Amino acid sequence: PIITILSLELTLSGLTMASVKFRRLLCGKPVILVENGRIIQENLRKVRITLDELTAKLRLKDVLDLTTVQYAILETDGSLSVFPFPKHLPATARDAGIQASKQHLPVTIIEDGFFSRENLQKSGKDEAWLKNQLTSRHTDRESTFLLTVDGSGRVNWVGKEGSS
Repeated sequence: PIITILSLELTLSGLTMASVKFRRLLCGKPVILVENGRIIQENLRKVRITLDELTAKLRLKDVLDLTTVQYAILETDGSLSVFPFPKHLPATARDAGIQASKQHLPVTIIEDGFFSRENLQKSGKDEAWLKNQLTSRHTDRESTFLLTVDGSGRVNWVGKEGSS
């Protein structure tokens, strides 16, 4: 039975990758639920989504006022993509004329007391640096829930609950 299911999964995967028509048949296609601030009721009925479900999904996207939504699209995976009218988009640093600083991806050095030597090396730090970080916080590895460092050198430390 497992081999049959695995074979069926691999076959269906291959067919959905190779054929647009088969992918549409199996996975469906995105459906517009809101256009220019107006709910398309016929499409709600087609995809069997209630008004309560739609408004809940919009709230999850921080939308309270339907008239601010240019498009809300139900994706094939069940998620809702929401595109506000441009005038309702939050201002970006570029809009404000501000030079934003570069973002750096944090690297986890300690997670729930577990030390990652590989990540320490990736971060460009050494064990002396780690010891200094822990000493300055009057703690040790076992009492550390999370310790990360990013490319700018910013350190984030979170102790385990109940540890002193």
